[in-house]
Amino acid sequence: MKKSLHVIVLLSLLSSLGCVFNKETAKDTKKYSILLQGGHFLGPGPIEPDSPLPEGRIVNVEFNRKIFKGRTSFYNGSSNKKSMLSDGKTKINQNIDVGSIKIGEEGKHAFLLAAVYGGPNEGSEIYYLDRAYNFIWRVDLALDPGFKEGIIRVDDFILTTGVVKLPFSLQTQRGIPGGYDQAGSHKSGQYLVGRVGDFDQDDFMDGVLVAAPNVPIESSMLPGAPVGNKRGFKTDVSLAPHLSCELTLHGAMNLKEVVAETLSKNNVPELIKLIEEIKERLSVARTNLERALLVGAWKEFKEEGFVLTWRLDTIQTLNFMSWAFLTGYEHPTGKIPASVIDSTRRMFGELETLIIKTTTLNRRTADTLPDTKIGEKVK
Repeated sequence: MKKSLHVIVLLSLLSSLGCVFNKETAKDTKKYSILLQGGHFLGPGPIEPDSPLPEGRIVNVEFNRKIFKGRTSFYNGSSNKKSMLSDGKTKINQNIDVGSIKIGEEGKHAFLLAAVYGGPNEGSEIYYLDRAYNFIWRVDLALDPGFKEGIIRVDDFILTTGVVKLPFSLQTQRGIPGGYDQAGSHKSGQYLVGRVGDFDQDDFMDGVLVAAPNVPIESSMLPGAPVGNKRGFKTDVSLAPHLSCELTLHGAMNLKEVVAETLSKNNVPELIKLIEEIKERLSVARTNLERALLVGAWKEFKEEGFVLTWRLDTIQTLNFMSWAFLTGYEHPTGKIPASVIDSTRRMFGELETLIIKTTTLNRRTADTLPDTKIGEKVK
């Protein structure tokens, strides 16, 4: 009896704590908008050239910057051509205006790209940071050519500011001939790299989203073919320089595994692209860091901040060494020089230490990024 009473009291306490937490997080949730701009849609399959993506806008974005979670809820309140797909029954989330993509030579074929109801996300678009501090967007998408038989639907379409590898066709993955192992101008196995932070230094979050799904095998148009998506975004979500710096450094660190894979394959052209991606992130993080010290949250911690500056300078030098060896010399053997392997390994080692020190300093401020490891355990 006592044991049962203790359990009831404990459950009641946990429940009340949950209510407090929900109230606090609800208080910090505000409405924002997202501007989608630039980038290309690759494929599906062999379709070329790559299709420029139109400008789009997402409104009524409910987002909590403190915990980096949010959603754009489903809304379908007007009966116009943008409220339904051409099948006359699939509803479009009208908070998300992505526009039409012109696919194929001279853009002859226009496809409406839309977030739709009926999938696991129930028409909403979901946002959160993953364990590695990649910003994830999940949504149920459809490409509509204007007739119901040609609709391509991908449920739980995942976009990330991290890195994705273009997959092989579902046919190739299943050992069946006849698949297309490319997405437009890119071959299966190539990488698409995203990013998140404050790259234009305006104190608001921006970045690039990437995705690489396959067309469902049951689709009537290019079933199983890979698709690529790379698109820029700007938001009106405030992001202070010290947090932008930390996010951008995480973004550079998240290229460690793909750099290692590229090194193992002696793929010099792909490695140069990745090293240049890291170079850009380190440069942006350096500017974020300076702004945090001069006008931001680190003004009171200048001594610690300058230590971070020197460490970042070292990392940039190591990155430059790798880039210089790769671009300044010929590689007749086809193998990546040992000097590049060594400088790259040391760069990531120093970067890991810098991220730990940056996170520690940020915790002394009143504004921090969420601990994604804790968030993952709660899930």
